[in-house]
Amino acid sequence: MVLAENAPQQETGTAKKVVLSLGANIPPKKQNINKAITEIVKRKIGTLLLVSPFYRTPAWGRTEQEWFINNCILIDTELSPQDLLTALQKIETDMGRTREEVWGARPIDIDILLYQGVEQLDTPTLKIPHPLMTKRAFVLMPLADMLPWVGVHGRTVVDWLRDADKTGVQRLEPKDDLYEEILSYYWPNLNPRQVDPGLDRILAASEALGSPHQKLPPVIHVAGTNGKGSTLAFLRSVLKAAGKSAHCYTSPHLISYKERFIIGREGGESRFVAPDEFERTVMRIAPIIPQYQLSHFEALTLLAFLLFSEIPADYTLLETGMGGRLDATNIAENVIATAITSISLDHTEFLGDSIRQIAFEKAGIIKPEVPVILSSRDDTARNVIAQIAHKNKAPLYALGDAWDILEEEENDVYAYSADGGEFAFALNNLGLQGIHQSDNAGAALTLARVVLGQFPEKTQLEQGLAYVKWPARLELLKQEDVETPFPPDLEILLDGAHNAEGAELFGMTLADLQDTDARANIILMSIKSGKEPDPFFQALAEVSPKPFLYFIRDAGAFDQTDPEELVDYAETFGYAYEILEDWAHFTRVFRPQPDPKGIRLCVFGSLYLCGRFMNLMRYKVRA
Repeated sequence: MVLAENAPQQETGTAKKVVLSLGANIPPKKQNINKAITEIVKRKIGTLLLVSPFYRTPAWGRTEQEWFINNCILIDTELSPQDLLTALQKIETDMGRTREEVWGARPIDIDILLYQGVEQLDTPTLKIPHPLMTKRAFVLMPLADMLPWVGVHGRTVVDWLRDADKTGVQRLEPKDDLYEEILSYYWPNLNPRQVDPGLDRILAASEALGSPHQKLPPVIHVAGTNGKGSTLAFLRSVLKAAGKSAHCYTSPHLISYKERFIIGREGGESRFVAPDEFERTVMRIAPIIPQYQLSHFEALTLLAFLLFSEIPADYTLLETGMGGRLDATNIAENVIATAITSISLDHTEFLGDSIRQIAFEKAGIIKPEVPVILSSRDDTARNVIAQIAHKNKAPLYALGDAWDILEEEENDVYAYSADGGEFAFALNNLGLQGIHQSDNAGAALTLARVVLGQFPEKTQLEQGLAYVKWPARLELLKQEDVETPFPPDLEILLDGAHNAEGAELFGMTLADLQDTDARANIILMSIKSGKEPDPFFQALAEVSPKPFLYFIRDAGAFDQTDPEELVDYAETFGYAYEILEDWAHFTRVFRPQPDPKGIRLCVFGSLYLCGRFMNLMRYKVRA
């Protein structure tokens, strides 16, 4: 008997159990299915009992069209089969489905597969069981996950599935980040570890998509070893305070891919890319990825260009991924200003093993006659960049020349003296922690002056510099930043310092914090693989007393050094430590006891580790 002994039993009333199949091949596919399920419940069509996993499915009927996502659900309903069909078709229509062509693309498709107590129904508009269900693996596979032993035409679902053609039908693995999940649907073979510098591939791919790199709102392009993200964060906040809209592309993300794609809105407001527009854009790029052999970063950069080129804004802010000259972002046209921040040794296997070579690569973003703002203090780097700027007839606004950071007793002061004008502004309330942030704020102020033609009003500057946010860069976590509560006497400092210079700045900042607010310091530490660990441990030498270190063996962070390798360095430098298996062990072990001095927990050494910790704390990411 159909849907009898093997289905969950109803409790009261005349409700019948019904199996529905849902599918969509117009983005956002999975969201459309979830929305349809929500509508079934909200409109009181039925009570939801079971939901199967989701499957990726080749198109049925018209095989040239976009692939589907499918799943099955079990509901209780008091509607008759025909009334149920009418109600479900109303949901389909309200969600934009049309029936102008057979097997056409659709935002949602809902089929009644089985109806409790109905062995067979055959009308012009409805047939139960669904006549094609036993031939469709994309129906049988999710149904087998949910109700494997339900009978159809004398055989169980599992029996039918053994004979079905399962070619191309693949279960979709859910991920914490919806945007990562969307990427896995369309770009399953892209490896985030792949690094292949060069511009030919992405330039050809962009041209194949109509050259969005030529259609961006005015571009401000920033490169550097450290500080480029903070500089852009300051600049975006200042532009917002001045009422200017700016798209922003940065990397990497901490919790969600959406952090990389910020859409500027009128009046200076901003938002993250929405899931539906993200999926539609990902879908447009997917066919050309293998054709042009794009890397993960190249594909994401092209995604940003497509998004930003089709939405008006005053500016586009671009952060290089690595280097500059051969970085995928460097195909962008309509560049009105560039900036190069601090230069130090990093990614030497790609950029060279000297400051001179790395500065040359970073300076590759300089464009003829386009202003360059420089905040690096390294003399070798400054000389290389100045020569390239001169060769390109690009006006150079360098720290120490066109502008400077003056150290005064109470606070640093930004001083500008170029283009026949002078301007001074006290940096007494910066929203970002760290002794280096005055340089980054100064670079941002100089950029604002260059692109706007004048400095914003001082109240706008105060607001922009004070309310800036750049997560996990020497960030003192506040309770309002997260949904997970933590003790009021616990201070949490996040810093994804990813190279020797960043680690040194972290150590100096932590030592300063310790001088003004002495606490017991506990450091949860990890280092991205390929990085030399020694500078990270050396950076902690200035902190007294020595902090206690935790390492997590299975932290779920991308591409990290094995903790067993880090232990040797911890012992060499004389740090007490403990290795924990996973986050569950960490949350059990780390139960800070009240301390007269208070406790400071630092998450240090890797942006990816910071991201996993922020996910654990349910951090509220904001555009």
